[in-house]
Amino acid sequence: MKKRLLSLFLTAAMTISLLFSSLPPSANAAKASAISRANALYTLGLFRGTGTNPDGSPVFSLDREATRVEAVVMLVRILGKENEAKRGTWTIPFEDVEDWAKPYVGYAYSNGLSRGVSETTFGSESLISVSEFITLILRALGYSSAEDFEWDKAYLFSDSIGLTDGSYNAESSFTRGDAAVISYSSLSQKLKDSDKTLLASLYERGAVSSKAVSDAGLSSLIGSSGDNSADVPPLDDGGASGLKKEQIYEKCSPAVFHIDMYDSKGKRFGTGSGFFIDSSGTAVTNYHMIYGAYSEKITMTDGKVYDVLGVYDTDVNGDLAIIKVNCASTPYLEMGDSDSLKTGQTVYAIGNPKGLDSSFSNGLVSHLSRERNGAPFIQISVPISHGSSGGALIDGEGRVVGVTSAGIDNEQNLNYAAPINSIKKLSRASYTPLSSGYTKKVIGYAQNPSIPDFGAYSGVMPAGFASRKNGFTYIYSKADADDMVPNVKSAYFTTMRGQGFNLLCSEAPAGSKYSQNGVFYSKGNLRVLFKTITLKAGDYLVVDVFELAGAYPKKEAFYPDCNNIPDLGSYFGLSPTETSVSDSNSKRYVYSLSEAVGAETAAVTLYCNLLDGYGYKFSRDFDGVLAGRKFSGYVFSKEKTSIFVGKMSEDNNYSLVVQIFLANVEIGYEKHPGVPDFGACFGVSAYETDSSSGWDYYYYVGKLIQKYDAFPLETYHSILLKWGFEVMDEYSDKNYTFYTNGNYIVATKKTFSQYPAIGVRRIK
Repeated sequence: MKKRLLSLFLTAAMTISLLFSSLPPSANAAKASAISRANALYTLGLFRGTGTNPDGSPVFSLDREATRVEAVVMLVRILGKENEAKRGTWTIPFEDVEDWAKPYVGYAYSNGLSRGVSETTFGSESLISVSEFITLILRALGYSSAEDFEWDKAYLFSDSIGLTDGSYNAESSFTRGDAAVISYSSLSQKLKDSDKTLLASLYERGAVSSKAVSDAGLSSLIGSSGDNSADVPPLDDGGASGLKKEQIYEKCSPAVFHIDMYDSKGKRFGTGSGFFIDSSGTAVTNYHMIYGAYSEKITMTDGKVYDVLGVYDTDVNGDLAIIKVNCASTPYLEMGDSDSLKTGQTVYAIGNPKGLDSSFSNGLVSHLSRERNGAPFIQISVPISHGSSGGALIDGEGRVVGVTSAGIDNEQNLNYAAPINSIKKLSRASYTPLSSGYTKKVIGYAQNPSIPDFGAYSGVMPAGFASRKNGFTYIYSKADADDMVPNVKSAYFTTMRGQGFNLLCSEAPAGSKYSQNGVFYSKGNLRVLFKTITLKAGDYLVVDVFELAGAYPKKEAFYPDCNNIPDLGSYFGLSPTETSVSDSNSKRYVYSLSEAVGAETAAVTLYCNLLDGYGYKFSRDFDGVLAGRKFSGYVFSKEKTSIFVGKMSEDNNYSLVVQIFLANVEIGYEKHPGVPDFGACFGVSAYETDSSSGWDYYYYVGKLIQKYDAFPLETYHSILLKWGFEVMDEYSDKNYTFYTNGNYIVATKKTFSQYPAIGVRRIK
């Protein structure tokens, strides 16, 4: 291959030798080298001319000094980000950037790759120095001027890694020819901390085509990327017709469009793709791209917007829908034969991932038929991202052979497309309007069809699955779900309610002391927990389903004789392992953690949310040892009732606990009738009194207070507030609080012996 490259360069040099006969031999060689490298970059689509010759060949103007804006354009192309730059919407503060250059400068500026010479001036026509240009190229290779080199001496570092050969220094002038030589050299450089060349990286991401690489004589560079070379598609350009990629894109992209989904209030909640299959507005997309929509609009590549009138027919398991768009004389795709596909065949995808309209990518048919939800799907290695749902999978002859449907999280080589032959089986006789919300059929989980399948609803493949005796759990990437369907949780909950599920409790409101964890729904003996978890790889959405057995569930179940306090066991499918009643004022219910669904943290948190819903307000965290057992959880209060919910441990055995403390009557002290009598409220007697220093202190003890002193004190505080007292001061480090109502000062304190102390003083 080296001989081939040498031959190519010598031929180019000989061809133009007459033009440089007046130059010294070294200058002739340098000029020839710059032209050959400019031509190679031009073939790859990475370098453009300043005009064209009469024969159509580019004019490179290699002798002219390079400008800052030309350098940034070169950087964006070398990064393989030209298409992304052109499709993006960028905001820049510079007033000297022409319209054609704004996408490039906008991308570089927004991504921290280049700055202006002032707050409002980019310096577009200013000349760029050797070090400035080399710095940009080194950034494309993954190096940082803050860590790897000094930007004003970048040529020294580039010499050390072989990007340059010692030809440049701080005094060197810098031409477009120099830019071509250094940019060409960067293609063979390996990315920082990688065995992959820059050209191999560009090729894998579709920034350069296999044919262009071959025509430039650089195929060896994409086959020298170590273990990554196995992921590079073979060097071919399509099917029997010999259509080039550029021809396939030009032919097919006008028929592919962007879809926006809207709910009953006109709020957009989903985006995706679709394509026309005839000239009268008949189009194809995924089923999940019309499910739940009250209206939809499509946007063509030329910017024209049309309404979706309705749905002809669907294949729910196959995730397919034929829709009617309110337009005529549309470009459309010729339908191919998906049964004729072969494993290893090159295919192409056009869609709108992440809102980037008309994105084009290629890959292989990895497997002809993978079953999902009882329907066949084509497994492909074509990179597709969310927003591509409903896009076109195209063969080498420019015919649509599939509908891009889903991908496996973090596995870009494992994606799926519904075969186009499945569309041919659907009816186009009449369509159903979208105006009432298209919910023709809800896709249920295979394990329990009555529960809506979140993955089918959102178009996101599960990242994990677990089955157990009384239920199952699915895990989904939150980022992927949010990309597919904005506000996906609320939309899914609407679907749950539409299927007859009732909300038991919702996520904790903002500002709650206890952690937010999930939402619980019920239907018959089914419980569905929808929660968010954070793992090292990111945030995930969890659908946790279980079926209750035995005496549960009980509708609107409450603990007996406990003032409508919700029964934790009835909501979570748990029977108490211990029920203790110290007296008429206190009840404790203990549950086995091993039987708690969704782990004890979820059960505690969701029960806290239940208490919120029944008017119990959070009072405080509680973490301490009482009567030889460690308690950790939360205290809630309402009127004369306190509730502790959390974990209890004894001998390293943990249990879930709900402890309820009920007050009796509210009357004032005999000596101070304007202050509620703690003993009367909680049915306990005074242990000791002391009136020294003008204070009356009342010490109380009883079985309940001795074990659970925190609960009645919190409830007594709520009673004081109810009687018109306000907090004067609070000393959490000393466990006491002062209240006043203008006539009395009341002090409450939890003593070392855990007996509560109440002090009352009348204001004279």
